[in-house]
Amino acid sequence: MDEDVAAALRASGTLDELIDERRQLALLLNRVALLRGIADAARDAGGVDIGMVGDPGGGPGGDEVVLRGLVGVEREGLRDLVVPRGLGLGGKVAALLRPVWVQDYVLSGTITHDFDGPVSEEGLRALLALPMRYGDHFTGVLYVGLRRQARFGDDAIARLQRIADDGAEQLYVADRLEERTEAAVAAERGRIAAGLHDSVGAMLFTAGAELRDLRTAPGLSPQVSARLRSVERRIAEAASLFRESLAGMDDTAPRAELHATLVADCRAFGERTGIVARCVVVTPVPELDGGRRGALVAVAREALLNVEKHARASSVVVSLAGIDGGVSLAVADDGVGWNDAPPDPAWSSGRGLPTARERLERLGGSLSVVSDEDGGLTVRAWLP
Repeated sequence: MDEDVAAALRASGTLDELIDERRQLALLLNRVALLRGIADAARDAGGVDIGMVGDPGGGPGGDEVVLRGLVGVEREGLRDLVVPRGLGLGGKVAALLRPVWVQDYVLSGTITHDFDGPVSEEGLRALLALPMRYGDHFTGVLYVGLRRQARFGDDAIARLQRIADDGAEQLYVADRLEERTEAAVAAERGRIAAGLHDSVGAMLFTAGAELRDLRTAPGLSPQVSARLRSVERRIAEAASLFRESLAGMDDTAPRAELHATLVADCRAFGERTGIVARCVVVTPVPELDGGRRGALVAVAREALLNVEKHARASSVVVSLAGIDGGVSLAVADDGVGWNDAPPDPAWSSGRGLPTARERLERLGGSLSVVSDEDGGLTVRAWLP
């Protein structure tokens, strides 16, 4: 029995790993296709020989870009080339956040020459690199190049910068969708793990307890008692393997844990109340420690409870954003709002939000409740 259980758990773990690898590969392939589309549009618009994108999402660290989505390239030297910030043409653009071009890359005195080898191998001479930004968010570097000396005029740079800006928006949206998908997957795995813990885990615990009671019953022969002890030990081993498998299944990175928890809370809220609820990440969110994540989750849950009890809302949106060096949480509903009630009824409806505000203030944060112009209330929390 223990060998069968262990084999099943190992198979489950292997399946989880394969699913994760397939999902990561699909995300990578989709991203490469998007980058290639941006580079291809730039090559067509600029009438140049090659186009490519320096992708900050492709590198092992946060201070470099990796060349992806190459079009018109004939050699392999530039493919997946890691360009640290400040080095070469693209690294200079990533540091300055403005377009930079060179008439002849290898002869230029305005850039470092760490990548002369692959650039020369490709036969490139004139290169232009442009920053890709969406709002305050750096999403990459767009490159175009020619296999001859040339100058890039203001009109061409402006035209290509518009393509870079459009591409930056596409990448930003794709990244947010990826975060949302990861959070939804983490939330679903957590729900399944909890369900298995409450069902299979409880069954294993009950079976072990019943065997202990049976083994100590009077009148059992030594042989039967020994067999029961062996079965009890196997059940204990199976339970231990089962707990390890659940722990791995419910293992969520701290950065994604907050989003995943809020996605699960919104889903449970919707199932319980019939009110449409969703969680969105507006901008990238910095990592928080467990205490701060717990404080924000407490605010969201209390705000959702107030919506359920008082708002008469048809929808609610929980949003996360990285703002002012911290994390902002907002819970906005489209309900009846304050109407003619006292100016801050949330504080008088119970101790939930006031307690949450005190907890946030102890951590250096803040909490407010504001009335929306089109009805409804928004609970806003912020933590450094």
